[in-house]
Amino acid sequence: MEAAKENDPAFLAKFMEAHSELWDVLEELDATFTQEEVKLCAFLYLNFTTKDIASVTFVQSKTMQMKKYRLRKKLDIDTNTALTAWLKNLVQKRKQ
Repeated sequence: MEAAKENDPAFLAKFMEAHSELWDVLEELDATFTQEEVKLCAFLYLNFTTKDIASVTFVQSKTMQMKKYRLRKKLDIDTNTALTAWLKNLVQKRKQ
């Protein structure tokens, strides 16, 4: 979590090592994820808010909202569905 807050370049590698189940689920969904989209999913999986992610990645909240919108569209997720809950639910289903 500290690596994420500090925008450590090794954050994604550390996250994927600790939460490999999320990476497995993302690979099953769509192999065309960009590294930025995977990083966004990681932040969401860690319960970061849009404002938190924007702050850590040095972008405006509006920009981050647009990135989340594009991710929803790519994953075909309804706007009424929370991305964080959706990701966690997907991982939970895979574990069962």
